Amino acid sequence: MTSKARHYMAVLPPQSVSKNHRDRFRPHLGLDHENVRVLLLLLLTSVTGSVDAASYLGLGQVFTANMTGNVAIIGFAAGGAALPLLGSAIALGAFIVGTIIAGRIVRRSDLSSTWPLQLAICVGVSFAMLLSVFLVWVTQPRAPSPHVIAPLLAFAMGIQGAATRRLSVADLPTTVVTSTLTSLGADSRLAGGTSVRWRRRAAAVAALLLGALAGAGLFHIREAFALVPGLAALAIVIIVSRLLPDRKLGPAQDFRSGRS
Repeated sequence: MTSKARHYMAVLPPQSVSKNHRDRFRPHLGLDHENVRVLLLLLLTSVTGSVDAASYLGLGQVFTANMTGNVAIIGFAAGGAALPLLGSAIALGAFIVGTIIAGRIVRRSDLSSTWPLQLAICVGVSFAMLLSVFLVWVTQPRAPSPHVIAPLLAFAMGIQGAATRRLSVADLPTTVVTSTLTSLGADSRLAGGTSVRWRRRAAAVAALLLGALAGAGLFHIREAFALVPGLAALAIVIIVSRLLPDRKLGPAQDFRSGRS
């Protein structure tokens, strides 16, 4: 064996090294498992903006991810405003059903895993439902009935919201940013705080905004295209989560509270 060959053998991990240790030799672009998880949740947050752009602009001013907006619309409509009371109520009910089903699926998730299998299943279901809605919508000469499409979108977003909630990653609920904005302001240095996790909080707001912006822009090309950014984000999450090494998080790596 030449000296050059011996040099390469010296830097390669032996075959007896466990899979978890071999994962350290994989290129990771400077991202640890915590940051990968946060980035995946940010992508899911952008899905909210895209889906709400499609439903609010194309399905009669009905929110299918932001249920705070739907509750307000129901109240406005009940008070006499010309707003979709029935459509919002149906979407709200479908969202709640989605959260119940996802809650049962992820109830026994292994939270020490970077991306639990049950969460991956829920994200896959959400993607399948959004894709089905997109294919139906894009092949119709006119917009489909909001009372049919909106509940399907709301159901998918309910599944996503409940599944990601199980991870308990601070400031990343993925379907709403009201609490994130509250924390961003209340914990800021202007309020006498330490601006803890301000980058994560700002990124969550930006992700939802960009998803809504992209969805609204594509909506003007063709209504169903508003769902394309959300579908793309979900596809990326599914692919990346499948490529993640099977790694368990120890106590020191448990980032459910988050620091960044």
